[in-house]
Amino acid sequence: MKLEQQTILLISPEKWGTNKVSKHHYAEALAKAGNTVYFINPPDQELPVPVVVHPTQHRHLSVVDYKNKYRGLHKMPAALAARYIKKQLDIIANHLQCTPTVVWNFDPSRFFNLKRVSTKKILHIVDLNQQFNLKQACNTADVVLGVNQPICEMLAQYAPAHLIPHGYRAPLTLPHITIPGKAATIKVGYVGNLLMQYLDWPPLLRVVERHPHVDFIFIGPYETSNLAQGNAQEAHIAQLKQLPNAHLTGAVDAAMISGYLQQMHLLLLSYSSKEEHVKYVASTHKLLEYFASGVPIIANYTEAYKDRPDLLTMAPKGATIEALFEQHINKLDAFSQEDREARIAFAQHNTYEHQLQAIAALLA
Repeated sequence: MKLEQQTILLISPEKWGTNKVSKHHYAEALAKAGNTVYFINPPDQELPVPVVVHPTQHRHLSVVDYKNKYRGLHKMPAALAARYIKKQLDIIANHLQCTPTVVWNFDPSRFFNLKRVSTKKILHIVDLNQQFNLKQACNTADVVLGVNQPICEMLAQYAPAHLIPHGYRAPLTLPHITIPGKAATIKVGYVGNLLMQYLDWPPLLRVVERHPHVDFIFIGPYETSNLAQGNAQEAHIAQLKQLPNAHLTGAVDAAMISGYLQQMHLLLLSYSSKEEHVKYVASTHKLLEYFASGVPIIANYTEAYKDRPDLLTMAPKGATIEALFEQHINKLDAFSQEDREARIAFAQHNTYEHQLQAIAALLA
């Protein structure tokens, strides 16, 4: 099946907004390929009408808000849940005046039983915490996709699961960005949602505090956004803000991130090193953007890249990034040009366009 000229309902657990992760990038890549894409936000029970449609800057991509008419579906018998899920999708499709040819589901907590849906159905799990109703979701999808090995192993309990790694969204142009901090200092970058629960804050804060001669640029939201509600990390973020060499940009449009990364001397990944958390951070979307910059990377143990020392310099399982950072921060010239080229090549081989070709082959 070609993923061209299709009408796609893409169901996301995260709202459309400034901050974009894989669901948003897939929507944009599908629209760019000539599909008509409707990005279905999580339900909004405060809507005055059943469905509201918002245009985006992409000609073939719209964002859809809807009021959930049928609640408590996970408590119902499977046959009844399937009927009401189909009814909810019909309400959305009828309002859109479209006949979907693909339902692309990133959120098994809502549309988990698609047995009555006659279009092509994709279950695509990119976050290990999306462990909702997986048996029904897998058994009623035509294709089941996982972004890393732990997720695929989890899904394979119920149906054959195909590994499709995270994708990379190549910018059309390299934007010009003015980097905060002192002009002559070393720049170390971190990209991501600072409200993310698996961040390893203590070593990260110590690294920043112990290197006042280095500017640390944190690119991403640290307040409520389309990716996170509330602020469980408020105390850590307050500590970070007090450090004079820490610079927080807040939310940045995805198209601008490459402009920041290209000006860094080193990039960081600092997730929890606890054994029970390793599978939750086995791979991360931001690494593809890191790789594309070519800039060296210091990271916690990351299962998906344990055999690729050319791509990132990784702490042993159970260790933090502190020792690695101390080892390399004053020897940045030791990182090789060959490894820089390997990182860039890896990202270019894993663009969203490339991943769509692999998924289309599975739908054939």
